[in-house]
Amino acid sequence: MVTVETIPHLFGANQRPTGQVGIVSYKWTGADVLKADAFRLLQVT
Repeated sequence: MVTVETIPHLFGANQRPTGQVGIVSYKWTGADVLKADAFRLLQVT
């Protein structure tokens, strides 16, 4: 799933508005565990 959002006011290096509008997008990815044994803890005594 990709999400795109607008940023209504961008700020410059002097922390004042620049009069520009920006966008940001990000993608949420998921994963499944293929080998559950890979997450086991080896205990050595």
